[in-house]
Amino acid sequence: MAVLLVGSTILLRFAYLRPPGMTWLDALYFSTETIATVGYGDFSFAHQPTWLRVFSISLMFAGVTLTAILVAFLADLLLSRRFTRSAGRMRVRHLRNHVIVVGLGSFGIRVVRDLTAAGYDVAVIELDENSRYLPSAAELDVPVIFGDATLPQTLESACVAHARAVAVLTQDDMVNVEAGIVLREMLGGLKAKGRDVPLVLRVYDRTLGSAVAQRFGFESVRSTVELAAPWFIGAAMGLQVLGTFSVGQSSFMVGGMQVGAGSELDGLPMYELSTDTRVIAITRADEPVTLHPRREARLRAGDTVYLVGPYRELLATLRKGQPVQQRAVGGLPEAATG
Repeated sequence: MAVLLVGSTILLRFAYLRPPGMTWLDALYFSTETIATVGYGDFSFAHQPTWLRVFSISLMFAGVTLTAILVAFLADLLLSRRFTRSAGRMRVRHLRNHVIVVGLGSFGIRVVRDLTAAGYDVAVIELDENSRYLPSAAELDVPVIFGDATLPQTLESACVAHARAVAVLTQDDMVNVEAGIVLREMLGGLKAKGRDVPLVLRVYDRTLGSAVAQRFGFESVRSTVELAAPWFIGAAMGLQVLGTFSVGQSSFMVGGMQVGAGSELDGLPMYELSTDTRVIAITRADEPVTLHPRREARLRAGDTVYLVGPYRELLATLRKGQPVQQRAVGGLPEAATG
């Protein structure tokens, strides 16, 4: 439209013949009122050359067309957002026994993807209408409700009363805790009726997570930092971390290592290991895998040992299986696992 307006202004400035012609301001004014089809009769194409009158007809048609396109674009922009907001709420109304995920961040979308792959119906609550993960949610055909998850009406629109589980996974610890408290109050009535809906909260701060769990009675408060820490520490120490998991508010790790010759574990009977650490399997050259070996069995150099236990104690145990020289050169200080 800007190109049309500028071109018309220049043309009228030099081509309009009726004395005394047009100034730049007159040309701009006449072009604007013609495009907008709101002429006041102060200028006319009636006594202009034929080609200029044909141009005026084209100018009016172009103005009407561009105005219609602009109005349609704005209407589509406004209505599509409104439709997107209402579409998610309408779809969720019909869900039953679904999982509600609060927070569509990098962690939340992975949880949504895994849940949908497992065959569960999922509904998402997200505050940011411009989240970069919305296209991913659309590909998974997951309805998204836009709103503040700390407000009961937003949670009600996700049909919390009919959900099978709720996971609060935003990147803000305080939002997660506040939403968890609101959800606990809303789900309390269902628990009294014999229907227990699991509630999982994600926190970064392990201390905060423990305090929240004890103070408010949450059974599943998970620190993603605590679950991820063993992987990084183990990799830095040259150890094999196979997995991490939580039981209650305690974090556990499954790890493996090869007992080095001359290490502290070489020749050590398993009953001398930490009481919280369990050897679940041992593999030896030219021998079948030994599952759940007896506590009296001794570890030997070359054994590949798989253990499970609290991750701080387990990292310390795995480190003892390294040769002294390797621990001195590449290992982390004991404080790293404490």
